[in-house]
Amino acid sequence: MDNQISEHFYSFLDKTKYVLYITCTAYFLILLFIISPFKFTGFFDYIIKFIIITLLSFALLRNYNSLKHLYKIPGIFNNPNLSKIKTYFILNIFYTLLIGLLAIYVLYIIFF
Repeated sequence: MDNQISEHFYSFLDKTKYVLYITCTAYFLILLFIISPFKFTGFFDYIIKFIIITLLSFALLRNYNSLKHLYKIPGIFNNPNLSKIKTYFILNIFYTLLIGLLAIYVLYIIFF
């Protein structure tokens, strides 16, 4: 890899590391307060769900911003030598969609 490609790729890897930490925290809160038998009612339930939605939204934003670093790599879709980076790009798009769907689901269970 040349310098420009490695710079964008390592920036992508650094930013997705923080996305992992944020989403793991949100997953832990989902397991602890939404799926588990420890159900809370009232105001505390809404606060926990708001925190989960905030964490997932922040992870979605960070993941999208890290995805832009991969998109800046010239010839990412044309160069066969960059097939691993293209795979990271496609998997990151899929993961971004999953985080978004999970945030929508948590929003749905707040109101219904």
